Amino acid sequence: MANVGKAGLKLIKNPNFHLGLMVAAIPTAIEIRKLKKQTQEKELLLTRALAKQDAVIKALDAKSEISSERHERLLAYDTQLKKDIYNYQLEIQELKDKVAELEKKKNEDE
Repeated sequence: MANVGKAGLKLIKNPNFHLGLMVAAIPTAIEIRKLKKQTQEKELLLTRALAKQDAVIKALDAKSEISSERHERLLAYDTQLKKDIYNYQLEIQELKDKVAELEKKKNEDE
């Protein structure tokens, strides 16, 4: 046991020991940055989808001014937008969970 303790002490005294910790933290930081960027992109897509859905809802409210064919297309588009919005929300939550997990790991490594 005493030898293991001395070996660990030698490792910590090694000037390159801290460099190893920094190198291990760099991929985590890069991955966090990448995931945060993906989250921002998904949030932008979600915002656009919500704006389109609002426009579709307004157009559907003006029923008397649109043809039945256009009304059906708008309903189909609205259904697709709802699916997209739901999927974006799931993807954003997954990305945020991954970021939180990596940040926790990064903090533990420091």
